[in-house]
Amino acid sequence: MENKCTTALCFIYNPIYKDRIVSFFKGICEDAKESVNLIECGKNTEYNVDINNMIRRTIFDFLGHEEEVRQFLKDNKVEAFLEIVPEISTKSNDPKPILSLDDDIIKFLYTSGIRMDLDYYIK
Repeated sequence: MENKCTTALCFIYNPIYKDRIVSFFKGICEDAKESVNLIECGKNTEYNVDINNMIRRTIFDFLGHEEEVRQFLKDNKVEAFLEIVPEISTKSNDPKPILSLDDDIIKFLYTSGIRMDLDYYIK
């Protein structure tokens, strides 16, 4: 069994505002995927021991839109989080992921008003 990780930006919204919210996020992120009251953007499953590299690929489309996203989240009561889900195998000899965030990622999260959600699985 090998180590894995998934990163994604997730936006939870009130279905009353669905059309406006979906339109906004699809305007920034071409790979936006919808499910019930949730939009997922930038999903990345290409494992890299340095999670920062995975996150940078996830947030790439949103760089330069931080203030716009922050205001949109506030105006439309959208909850936003960066989801990080490492799966660590105790039977793997692969290096364990580096989970400390670099300054540029922390600044992006703070400026855009996006929280971080870390779900850590050991198998």
